[in-house]
Amino acid sequence: MGEIYVVWSNEHSAWWGPDRRGYNTHLTHAGRYTRDEALWICTRARGGREFHSNPTEVPVPLRDAEQFWPDADLEAQHRFFAEQRKIEARREEREMAEWEASHD
Repeated sequence: MGEIYVVWSNEHSAWWGPDRRGYNTHLTHAGRYTRDEALWICTRARGGREFHSNPTEVPVPLRDAEQFWPDADLEAQHRFFAEQRKIEARREEREMAEWEASHD
């Protein structure tokens, strides 16, 4: 078997559960997937990734997730992704304002 993946949901700020059911904030309870399964989930979630938008779901190798987001650091993980969503929202607002200004 190849490398094991977990899937992070930006929409739910949690890991996908086992068998593609539910979400869990603890990595130890996240579903384990092959790379192909993780990519399948991420490309089909909410219609797939749209051009110039952050993906709603992200495949992460388990060994990387264990290194970067241990369960003990869960609050830091939530703060990080919340800040990323704010940054993306500000970027989208700037792009919309620039577009509107160019079409006046």
